Order: sequence, then C-alpha cells, then structure tokens
Amino acid sequence: ELDAVAKLRNWSLADEEYKDTTLTLSSKRNGEQHVEGTFTRKLGGVLHVDTIFDRATRLAGVLSLRGLPLDSLLAQGGALPVAGGALSAELQLSGKADAPMIEGDVTLLRSWVQRAFLGSAAFTIEPVGTSSIRISGHVFQRRISIDWLLSTKAPYQSEIEVQLRRVELDRFAPALSEKYAARGWVSGTLLYKGALAGDSKDSPQVHATLTEAEFIVDNDDENGRPAPIRVRNRTPVELGYDGTTLSVIKEATIAG
Repeated sequence: ELDAVAKLRNWSLADEEYKDTTLTLSSKRNGEQHVEGTFTRKLGGVLHVDTIFDRATRLAGVLSLRGLPLDSLLAQGGALPVAGGALSAELQLSGKADAPMIEGDVTLLRSWVQRAFLGSAAFTIEPVGTSSIRISGHVFQRRISIDWLLSTKAPYQSEIEVQLRRVELDRFAPALSEKYAARGWVSGTLLYKGALAGDSKDSPQVHATLTEAEFIVDNDDENGRPAPIRVRNRTPVELGYDGTTLSVIKEATIAG
C-alpha cells in the first residue's frame, strides 16, 4: 500500500496559474487508487476533486466547481473574451474512466455573449443507460432551451435540440449589425446529430426549422425619412447542413 501527500506551490498548468495546492494520493493492494485535492485558480474559481479508481478502471467520486469566471478562462493570449459568467457545478462521478457517467447540476450566473446579457442559466445532468448522459437546461431568460444527449465514450456521439423563442440575432453579432445597419430575431428549432470527436467518419447533420424569422435593415426614403426594409417569413423555413452543403429543404413564403 502507498499513501502520499504532494504539495505544489505557485504552480501552473497550460498557462493557468494556481495557488498552493495539496494533493492526497493513496494506492491499496486490491488495486484501488484514491486522489483528492482542491485547485484554486489565481484568477478565480475553485475545483475540488475526490475520486476512486479500481483495477477495472471503475470510477466513483465527486467533482465540485465554484465560481469559475468564464471571461478569464476565455481571455487567452491577451484576446478580449466574447463570453463571460460565473460557472459552478456539483457532480457525482461513476462508470468507467473511458466512459464516465455524470450526474448533477451546473449553474451559470451573470452570463453574457458579445452584447447579449443571458442572465442565469441552469443545467441538469443525468445518466442515460450505461454510457450516455442527458444535459438539459435554459439560458437567455428561457428564450433558449437546450436538450443534449451525449455519449461519454469516444467519438462522443451527440443529439442536440435547441429551442429558440424570439432570439435577437443582432445582440449576438453586434459587429455585423452595425456594419449593415440591420437587426432581427428568430424562433424555431435547431437539431444537431453527429460526433464531437474529429476522427469520426460520419458527417454531422444539422436541421433547422425557423417558424419565425424577421430581419430589418435601416433605410431612408427619397425624402430622407426613415423607411426601414423589413423581411419576414410567412411559412416555416427549413434548412439542412450535412457538413459541406447548406440547403433549403422546404420552400417558404417570404414577405417584405
């Protein structure tokens, strides 16, 4: 048997700096290995890990994440972050090391993307079968709902459904909105099916059904008075993407 304590002082990993950390490690004769430690980022966020592995690589433990500021995580190389918020999670771990099962809750406070303030987001993670998990929740004051079925084994097959309810596109792409003096919003459903790992042979399949899509471009009439150009769909717009080609699946009636 082996019991060890490792102390790391002012250390860094992948350009991330951490405060002093103490890791507790143990290995028993029956093959069980235990790792416990708390990692505190200097830029904010605390991760606590307490896990046990056995000889069959079965996994058990907990993972706790508190107050991780996404903007500091995304601001790599001096680049300005495009999103932010405080991420926290309380997760139970099980399954195997190559196909872990996760159950718990994830919250995101004061979140934002570009100029869109998303507010609070809450996600629930629950196991499905022996090698998949379901992640479900909402963001943007419940205007965006997400349901994600994810295989935890490579190549990480995914089925994602995103419901949109009058989501303002110009808030997520402010540069384009200002360049073309345009704004708009959409409602509908986005479906994604495919693998997340790059070595998958199957192309991703994306299907979008937009029940409401409206775009407005600022314009003046010949007398200099505001006369915005408005375009909207009268029937649902259905689009498909197979990894290489974007196509219109069903013709729609557009009015403007």
